[in-house]
Amino acid sequence: MTQIRSSQYTFFVTAARGTEAFASEEARALGAEILDVLPGGVSVRGPLELGYRLCLWSRVAQRVLLPIAHFQAATAEELYEAIRGLPWEEHLEVDTPFEVECTRAAESAIAHSHYAALKTKDAIADRFRSRMGRRPSVRRSGRRLTIHLYLKGCEASVSVDLSGEPLYKRGYRQHSGTAPLKETLAAALLYAASWPEYAAQGDPLVDPFCGSGTIAIEAATMALRIAPGLLRSHFGFLAWRQHDQQTWHALRAEARSRTLPANGRPPLIYASDCSANVLHQAHDAAKRAGVLPAIRFARADARGLQPPPHSRPGLVLTNPPYGHRLSGDAIDELYAQFGDTLRHNFLGWTAFVFTGNLSAARHIGLRPTQRLPFWNGPIECRLLRFPIASTSVRGSGPRWRQQTREAATPKG
Repeated sequence: MTQIRSSQYTFFVTAARGTEAFASEEARALGAEILDVLPGGVSVRGPLELGYRLCLWSRVAQRVLLPIAHFQAATAEELYEAIRGLPWEEHLEVDTPFEVECTRAAESAIAHSHYAALKTKDAIADRFRSRMGRRPSVRRSGRRLTIHLYLKGCEASVSVDLSGEPLYKRGYRQHSGTAPLKETLAAALLYAASWPEYAAQGDPLVDPFCGSGTIAIEAATMALRIAPGLLRSHFGFLAWRQHDQQTWHALRAEARSRTLPANGRPPLIYASDCSANVLHQAHDAAKRAGVLPAIRFARADARGLQPPPHSRPGLVLTNPPYGHRLSGDAIDELYAQFGDTLRHNFLGWTAFVFTGNLSAARHIGLRPTQRLPFWNGPIECRLLRFPIASTSVRGSGPRWRQQTREAATPKG
């Protein structure tokens, strides 16, 4: 059995399919040594501070795992004995609740992940009982340490989950639309569309199918340099016995000092939807995220949208309906009319359309210059890039002159 102990740690940053390269670039920018980019994540090396920075600053990572052991386990009993032999008292106080999450590859020798998780819990609890006379409690909510078990073939890997709750849970979302886009995926789409470069130049972003506002809010946090983990009240490492509270407090203070003020700046981001209900949710979430002044919300139909007034051409990035709630003809017509809007009203702009319905996307009537693969949960999707070739034009349509009452005033 291999146990990992060093002042330099190896971390595994999990990421959704199609976003691993962006997670790798983020980790590199935060000072990580990149060891390997794999399907589902990135292996990196650095000091403990790096693990904290990844939890605080990564916009694409789903979890940050700290591997502590790797061993052979062909049966549940072998798994139990190996887990019980690990020095859990170095990672967990007996008074700290914990939980175990297990994922397994299809070819794993141990067939059931739930059973493997139960055996792991028993092994940890039995070690504490034999050494200290009592065992820590198991809890699936509240302050707790999460242990992650991964099974593949006859091998097992055990990690401390430094993130705890998945990192897409930023802390600003109380509601989501009927087909929510995870914050981590929205951030990856923004990276793929080069939004940070557009924002640095003061160019606008328009999302005509904004739903509950995920793309717009994530775009605003990027533009304002807001660390995505600042609003979270809990991370897994806060329950870890080796947690360095002084370093964590210093990193949070540093992140707050880097944030740009949202007030006093003209909106860079324009988000609209035809549903008043989801716009209320988007408005409330943007307010909790501290980015509301950077976003102009409006209730509008994407098929007749005009660019923001007095703006130079910028970026359109949107996630239109895939058609699960619309008939085939209706969704095809929606995409066709949206394509007409892009061609006629957004000359000189670059549009990125994220969709899981490539058949409907053909009705946009523009030839994509890029087709980037992503997954939205179980749905295979593409991010399609459409340069709207033309000389630059200035939009002067009425849609963005003021926020609509429905969008600007949350329901009481």
